[in-house]
Parts: sequence; C-alpha cells; structure tokens
Amino acid sequence: MERRKLIKLGNSSYAIALPKSWVTKSGLKKGDEVFVIPNSMGELILTQFNKKINEEKKIVINVDNKSEEDINRDISSAYVKGYNLFYFIGKIDRDKSKIIKKGIQYLLSIEVIEENSNNIVAKDFFNMEDNNQESFIRRIDNNIREMFSLIETGYMKEKLSKIELGEINKVDDDINKFYFLSSRIMLKAMDSPALLTSMRTECVELFYRWWLCFNLEQIGDSIKQLATLVSKCGVNSKRFIEILSEIKNQYVNSIEAFYKEDAGVAKNTIVNSFKTKEKLGKIKDNDVSKIITNNLESIRKATYQNAKMVLYLKI
Repeated sequence: MERRKLIKLGNSSYAIALPKSWVTKSGLKKGDEVFVIPNSMGELILTQFNKKINEEKKIVINVDNKSEEDINRDISSAYVKGYNLFYFIGKIDRDKSKIIKKGIQYLLSIEVIEENSNNIVAKDFFNMEDNNQESFIRRIDNNIREMFSLIETGYMKEKLSKIELGEINKVDDDINKFYFLSSRIMLKAMDSPALLTSMRTECVELFYRWWLCFNLEQIGDSIKQLATLVSKCGVNSKRFIEILSEIKNQYVNSIEAFYKEDAGVAKNTIVNSFKTKEKLGKIKDNDVSKIITNNLESIRKATYQNAKMVLYLKI
C-alpha cells in the first residue's frame, strides 16, 4: 500500500499522483482518460473503460515427459489464471493429442484452432464482458438438484445402474466447467478494475459468489463418490436414506437463502445442519458405511458453509 497526499486544484477539485506501476499495468499514458467511480463502501474505483477486457494472453505448455495428470493440471491452472491462447508444444503423438483434447473439453468455450505433429493451439472464445455469475450458480444448482434426485433413486432401489451413474458423472463434469470459469473470472476481476466495473459488483460480492461455487463443486464431487459406491456395492439402509433427505433439504434451503438474501432461512439451516452432524457422528459400522458417512458429512459441511456465508453477509 502506498500513501499519497491530496493536492488542491482550484476551488472544486483535489488531485493525487498515481503510482507508476499501476499506470503501466493498466496500459495508460499521458493524456489518456480515466474514470472515477464511487461505490457503496465509500471507495473510489479508478479505471480505464477503453482497456480491452478480453485482451489476448498467451501461454506455452510443453507436454514432453508429462503424465495425463500433469497436462490436465497445467491446462486448468493456465485457464484459471486467465490465459486464453494455449500453445502445446513437444512431441505430440496420437495419445498426447487425445490427452490434450480431453483436458480442454472439461473447460468452457475452449476449442482447438490448429494442430500438427509439433504443436496444438487452442483458444478460449468466452467473452468476459458477457459473464453473469448468478446464472452460473443457478446452472450449478440445477445440476446438483438433478444429482440429488438420481442418488435418491439409487438409494430407494438399493443400486444405481451404469446409465444413471454415467449421467451423474456427466452432470458433475458440467459443474466443474462452471466452477473453473467462476475461479477464472474472480482472479481476472480482482486484477482488472474495468472488468469489475463492467460486472457491476464489488470484490466482497465477487468472493462471496466464488466461495459459494467452491462449496457447490465440493457437493457435486461428494454426490458423485456416493453414486459410485452405490453403483458398486448397493445400499440397503433406511438410516442413510433419511439422512440424505435431510441434507438435500438443507442444501435447497441454503441456496434459496442465497437467492433471496434471507438470513433467517440461513440460520435455520445451520441449526438443522448441526443436528444432522450429530446423527452422522453416531454411525459406526463397516468400511462401506464409513465411506458413505464421510461423503454425507462432506455434503453437509459444504452446505453449512454456504448458509453461514449468507448469514454473515446478510444479517
């Protein structure tokens, strides 16, 4: 943080000297226009609207001697950090090409635009100016509700079919796409006043929505793990069905509390969540039951975290 002294200009204005590092980073030069926007927190946002929000950001990823896991990690990391032009270099045979394309398909709006034996070029076509975080959250929410319905069906008939398990895995992939996109937007907006202003939001609200998406992604993963277990081993326990139903209701209440900014509903969800935690803590069975309990607790905890965030910010 740097300190600056106010300089009086005439009878109606004051001025400060802007840090050179910020001016350079923003792509500004002498004579350029900047815009000063007051927000609800008493702060002033200084930005240049003419700066390209979707400016090209290139990264080169060498795939030689890398496993599929390493390549996927490089792709997702670069995507979240805001790169939108991906150059994959190295010895790209048929297997490496499949790995790269598979890694790309798990991210939203990226397509391969060039390919040969030495490199693959992929581009992200998502327009940052058109993003709507709440629509992403609603998309993830709809997916999670669908997953809950499928896993409940599996519990009721004691086993999930391969088709139902495949559907759950497909829905979870969709959740991951929007979670990565939410992370990408948050990091870019935190470093781009122009993007933050175009989104008509503030840093606190931006983080709040990302944190919600983070927990929703955790819920999706845990439901997928439960589904895999039910598909392999089956479940015949009225106790687990009842607890799953409780957690599903708490999930629905927590997300509705977010939509409606209802601290009262969030508070009730937290109270009920602690009661469910006590029930889960009393279960001591075989290894399969332990895995089920751990996944149910993961869903409960993530739901609790979202309800707590609504309570803290909206009380």
